[in-house]
Amino acid sequence: MGLRSFLFDVRELLASHERLVFYVMLGLLIDVAYQAALPLSLKFLIDEAIVPADRALLLKIVLLMAVSLALASAAMIWRDHLYSRLSAAVLRGIRERLFAHLQGLSIGYFTSMRAGDLMARFSTDLAAVENLVVSALPIVFCAALSLVVLSFALFALNAQMSLAVALLAPLCWIGPRWLLPRAAAMSLEARRRDADVLSLVQENLEGQAAVKALGLEAYSLCRVQQRLSIAEAAAQRFNFASYLTERLPNIGMLALHVVILLWGAHLAFDQRISVGTLVAFNGVLLSLSAAVSELTSSAHTLLGAAAGLRRIREVLEQAPSVVDPADGRTLTRFSEMIRFDDVSFAYRDTPILNNLRLEISTGESVAFVGRSGSGKSTALNLIARFHDVSSGRLLIDGDDVRNYTQHSLRARMGIVQQDAMLFEGSLRDNIRLGRLDATDAEVEEAARLAEADAFIQALSKGYDTHLGAGGTRLSGGQRQRISIARALLRRPDILLLDEATSALDPATERAINATLESLRMRYTTIRVTHRLEEAATCNRIYVLEAGRLAEQGSHDQLLAAQGLYAKLWRKQQGLSLSDNLEHAAVTAAWLAEWPLFEGADLVLLDEVSRQFVTERAAPGSEIIRQGSPGDRFYILVRGMVSVSRARAGEEIEIAKLREGDAFGEAALLSDAPRNASVRALTDCVLLSLERSRFRRWADRDPAWRGRLEELAER
Repeated sequence: MGLRSFLFDVRELLASHERLVFYVMLGLLIDVAYQAALPLSLKFLIDEAIVPADRALLLKIVLLMAVSLALASAAMIWRDHLYSRLSAAVLRGIRERLFAHLQGLSIGYFTSMRAGDLMARFSTDLAAVENLVVSALPIVFCAALSLVVLSFALFALNAQMSLAVALLAPLCWIGPRWLLPRAAAMSLEARRRDADVLSLVQENLEGQAAVKALGLEAYSLCRVQQRLSIAEAAAQRFNFASYLTERLPNIGMLALHVVILLWGAHLAFDQRISVGTLVAFNGVLLSLSAAVSELTSSAHTLLGAAAGLRRIREVLEQAPSVVDPADGRTLTRFSEMIRFDDVSFAYRDTPILNNLRLEISTGESVAFVGRSGSGKSTALNLIARFHDVSSGRLLIDGDDVRNYTQHSLRARMGIVQQDAMLFEGSLRDNIRLGRLDATDAEVEEAARLAEADAFIQALSKGYDTHLGAGGTRLSGGQRQRISIARALLRRPDILLLDEATSALDPATERAINATLESLRMRYTTIRVTHRLEEAATCNRIYVLEAGRLAEQGSHDQLLAAQGLYAKLWRKQQGLSLSDNLEHAAVTAAWLAEWPLFEGADLVLLDEVSRQFVTERAAPGSEIIRQGSPGDRFYILVRGMVSVSRARAGEEIEIAKLREGDAFGEAALLSDAPRNASVRALTDCVLLSLERSRFRRWADRDPAWRGRLEELAER
């Protein structure tokens, strides 16, 4: 935050506009010259015209002052016009540079940064820079030039008094010199606290469905008030320090002015200087004090801009973690094989994948399956080169993926992620983002393949229906279908599907899977899925566990092996769901594999299975709240939930659960408070069993009841 660093940033802002800067500085010089000449003219006016009563000279001086005023005014207007162009161009340049740099950063940077903090760089930090460019810089440049020119003017009038000013004036800057570094640090802290507030507000706005569903309005307001209080305190400290930095030199200059004026009056009284010299010196000194005042009045803006520039520079200095080699190859077509050659990957020193060895041949359809957190999506992200491997090699057509340019690599891929991102614009435009030169007919064909054409045609404006930011006017399933259509429109060699049908109803999911199955020969399809019915249709299935390859083979081979895959398959096959999502069911065999029901009579479990009730949960809704009394057990039939625990006033996610998982079983054993909160991340369908119903059936099997009592005791 030093002066040298700040001046470097300012020079960098202006570097690409040298011609405009030159003309602006020329205009400033004319302005300053006039401001200095005006008080100097008083000496000639008084000493040479008024005192000698020389009317002719008086008229000449007045005429010269009028002409000078006209020329200076024209120069000022010309300078203002040029500066308006310069400031607009500088701001456009820094915005464009910041946004372009963000486009070049890797995915890992965005997962580690809060969105609100990044938005603060574009809002509050850029606003501070805008204040600098539009308001402060012309004042600072003008004041700095004035100090130089007016200092020469003072010495031209009287060297003795000017020397006194030159010796005493630096004393006025002792206080600001001590305060400036502290005020700069306070400014940076205030900017960071503003970003904290903006991040929290953005999180709240994006999660309004959850806020309303959970009645968190008062809680959210309290959190914002706490951060606002911290931000207010930081802003108050910075504001006072910056105002004090401005005030101290002004007070010093006023005191210096009084001392010099009294001394000058004494010299004039003794006729050691003329009255005109005294008046002119006083005028120039007033202008000098005004220049100092203008310079110090910009301190608040300069300090704010310095902090804003530093935070913007922090982003601009970030280097992408995934970079293309200088002689990067272009992948024109995928034609052979993808091979994981002893691949390991760690994120922030946390191992995700360990020594992964597998192969995917062109034209194959493969699936990565496994429990949450096993590394499935990471494997997909490495193929798309969103991250680079930590060790080992990932080969495409025999060449390390790091040797290809990222653009050419992803141009051969159609990627459908779990969270379907749509952009502001029409439905047609959103699908066409898959291939910008696609015709309307190709767009509509891709929509038909993705089972999206029917719902699009039902809209009032069809494909020309305008979507808001994020496509929030569409359901999750509709957004997912648009995302699939976009991927198919790319005509990719490799189709990467990361839980691509997770938001679809069963009927639409079956239709899209049938479409993908019919198109299998066109693509090499790589799926990440929790739904093993999707994986069962693939040529080969890779089962991951804790980042390692646990099993591989076809569906039949893996079932016969009776390993992890077979266990996961039985877990999902015991659950069923109607196409309209209104009715779900669980089998006795599924319950028998859950520790809570182990050892119970199957006939009895069959009766228990009919006691489950189908429930729905919207995204963001709270299913279980930590600390509340528990009275029921849940089975997640469809969707995804987050399990979190409150620690030190902060919610910490401890797990994500998907279909086939169950939670809340302790509530069937006792009425102890819930030890965690569970919140729906997507549209969820659940089966729930109340403790009273469960106990009624458990009482009919004394052996089972006794085991449950032991379990509850533990």
